[in-house]
Amino acid sequence: MVSGVLISSVSQILLKKGAIVNEGRTGFAAQYLNRYVIGGYLLLLIAMLIPFYVYQLVELKYGAVMEPLGYVFVMILSYLAFGEKITPRRLIGNALIILGVVLFNLKLV
Repeated sequence: MVSGVLISSVSQILLKKGAIVNEGRTGFAAQYLNRYVIGGYLLLLIAMLIPFYVYQLVELKYGAVMEPLGYVFVMILSYLAFGEKITPRRLIGNALIILGVVLFNLKLV
């Protein structure tokens, strides 16, 4: 499940990179037919297919609680790929997400 969320996060980064590369261009081909956008959509398709397999192995409630990890992955990948700042507010928010996932999986909540 986590791998599907990670793949989805990488696809978001590729789509953002494709948008940056195509900034100022007009027309369908110029905006959507580059390696970043195509790669991003292919990874997004893979990320959408993974749950079909995973939900045969785990209960639905576990998948739903893992999805918010995408926010954590996107924050880290945005820092690595684009040098985006990780503010204290983002750190606190992502720490709360991780805490929630951990607590849920410990069955304390």
